[in-house]
Amino acid sequence: MKANKILLFLLLISITLILLYINFFENKQEINQVIINNITIKIEIADSPKEHAEGLMYRASLDKNSGMLFIFEDEKIRSFWMKNTLIPLDIIFLDKDLKIINIVENALPCQEDQCDTYESSLPAQLVLELNAGFVEENHINVRDNVTI
Repeated sequence: MKANKILLFLLLISITLILLYINFFENKQEINQVIINNITIKIEIADSPKEHAEGLMYRASLDKNSGMLFIFEDEKIRSFWMKNTLIPLDIIFLDKDLKIINIVENALPCQEDQCDTYESSLPAQLVLELNAGFVEENHINVRDNVTI
């Protein structure tokens, strides 16, 4: 009889934890696009150290008006490189207020051991990588705002 009560208790705890888990992820706001100058960009999010390190490596292509948004916990000078990246990219650095603070256009792929790095000119909290040419084609400028 005591074993049945323990099993029932464990079952109730398990159900409660599952419901909390489901509720948390259903209510979590998911970012899947950003807007710059009325242009909607479909994005993937990179918000963990592993995702930050991998980024867009080994991608043979990126859809038009698509990219990756790197989200960091703090604002500081950010440095990116193109190691094992197969396509040229535009890199847009954003501050915590979602204002563009720096743009690197046409960062070239690098398959070497030593690759160039691209730094933000000011502290950045987010970085957006897009197909090379996006910035020029869409007249994106430093001090433009991004909407999430």
